[in-house]
Amino acid sequence: MPADIDLTTRVELPRAELPQAEPSVLVIFGASGDLTRRKLIPALFHLAGEGCLAPELQIIGISRDPIDDRDFRAMLKDATAASAEIPHLDEAAWNAFAERLHYLPGDFTEAETYRRLSETLSHQPTANRLFYLATPPSVAPTILRELAAAGLNREQDGFARVILEKPLDTAQADHRSTDESRGQTARLATLRGIRGHLSRPAGGHRRRP
Repeated sequence: MPADIDLTTRVELPRAELPQAEPSVLVIFGASGDLTRRKLIPALFHLAGEGCLAPELQIIGISRDPIDDRDFRAMLKDATAASAEIPHLDEAAWNAFAERLHYLPGDFTEAETYRRLSETLSHQPTANRLFYLATPPSVAPTILRELAAAGLNREQDGFARVILEKPLDTAQADHRSTDESRGQTARLATLRGIRGHLSRPAGGHRRRP
């Protein structure tokens, strides 16, 4: 007869050490949109709480809305507090995270937007750049062309990566036009159909030991 198994004892497993990302600047196109507010920023806030973001990491949001840094941070705070993925918004943790958030109003189709973005990036503490396209797939070719025209795809002192947020069912539809624009950039790390949005919070915000 098999021995009885004790199912009442709770075993605490050691917590895995999570890696920390390299210092970089994350530029989000479509920064006032639903994807950024409901998914991307809550996920980044969670990663910050886990100690996965480098202290130097800064986030620059771009969209047409005529708002400033303060309005941008307030909007994202409200959205993160309302997110089902964040059980509790710690005020001190948010205030520290919000210092990373910056806003640049601009039209994705205008060269002036990319000129001002280039100027902003030149004052950042790291040359590593991530461009996250939280935009409709149809906008991606324009953004890629303008990034290349402004020289923001060049990898001289750091890396440059583009992340495309594309629903899987539309990836093939505009594959050709996106590839034509991609040919004008140097190196792109393209992630299609992202659904994890960088991380899935499993609980409160705990820092690494």
